[in-house]
Amino acid sequence: MKIILCVLMLMSAAILTQAQEGPLPLYPNGVPNAKPVPATYIEKSNNGLVSCVSISTITPYLPANGMANGIVILIFPGGINSVKR
Repeated sequence: MKIILCVLMLMSAAILTQAQEGPLPLYPNGVPNAKPVPATYIEKSNNGLVSCVSISTITPYLPANGMANGIVILIFPGGINSVKR
């Protein structure tokens, strides 16, 4: 059952991202049961680390015209609580 569900999700993602060239919101109507985001909560990027993300998206990176070969790479980044450098 899990395999069927994964295959259906991947097929749906492939169909939905076809011909998309910008970020696709994961929750177009807002995250269910989420707390309101304060106005001071602004997304920040510092040395490749992104923080204060309140709108989750999936961003497709498409190959140049004529270069597509049918191979797909999916990356599912996770979250972290802190970074020590």
